Amino acid sequence: MATLPLAFADFVRRCLKLCGERNPSDEAHCPICTEKYDRGHRQAARVVVQLPAQCNHEFCRRCLCKIFARRKIQENANLCPLCRTTWFKTEYESVSARNQHLGDGADNAPPPHSSASRPFATPNNAFPRDSVTVPPVQREPRPYARTSRQPPLVARPRISTTPTQDSGDWRSFPVYLYREVHAAIAADRAKEAPTMPQVASSSPHHGPGLATPFSGTFPFGQQAASTTTTSQRPQQSYGQATNNRPAPGVYNHPPNETGTTTRGSGRNRAVPPLSPREVEFQRRAADLDAREAQLAQRELHAERERQEMQRRRQEFNTLTEQA
Repeated sequence: MATLPLAFADFVRRCLKLCGERNPSDEAHCPICTEKYDRGHRQAARVVVQLPAQCNHEFCRRCLCKIFARRKIQENANLCPLCRTTWFKTEYESVSARNQHLGDGADNAPPPHSSASRPFATPNNAFPRDSVTVPPVQREPRPYARTSRQPPLVARPRISTTPTQDSGDWRSFPVYLYREVHAAIAADRAKEAPTMPQVASSSPHHGPGLATPFSGTFPFGQQAASTTTTSQRPQQSYGQATNNRPAPGVYNHPPNETGTTTRGSGRNRAVPPLSPREVEFQRRAADLDAREAQLAQRELHAERERQEMQRRRQEFNTLTEQA
């Protein structure tokens, strides 16, 4: 009766023997990797198999571990590399055998249970359900969450743009009309400004002691210029020179038809201060004039030197001809 090989676990436990310090000798080496045995990974291990065939070969631990690791993916990994003795049962399965095994397992699988054969299958209406409506959970609206509902429109109070009699001062209104503002300014100035005495006129159109239509105040509070007659004007002959120039920093405006200046009611006004840009322009103009004066002086000096050089050259030529 033929003896069947052992399983892999039984083979490792029974037939694999590690060699001692003096067995094998120091000169021995592994027949697979040809490395000398040592007391580490290259430690010698003897395979002792009696049945079905005898095998007493020695290999190192590293080579045996590599052979045992390929027992499921490599055919004949259960045979001795030297004498081809069967060590243990083969665990290798070819691709065709694996596919056949999977196909047999699928054919032998039980069919799925139908709804009629289920022991615990019950119809949906087997147990009555209570028709109790559960109210949905009401959540408080978050302040930062966007909602589709728009807030109600609130009517804003309208502010009148025109001042009324009971509203107080017109300056408190943020929006007002241009004409109304100027009319209010003219009325305030007319109340605050003192009444000027009326000047008599000897005009042929107005009798003495009558006020001219231009006397008094203008509608916007400006004082009207007093009218003068031709007899009150200083008599000057044509062609006579006058020395009525204004003082520095003061200028006069040309007289109008009434014989007074157009601005300031006959009084001179000071020149407004210059802007920084105008001051800088005047400074640069003064520097440019000074440089032009220096350049003119240098040109004059160069001309004089040139004339002196020409005179000396003529004297030198004269002395050379005499010699």
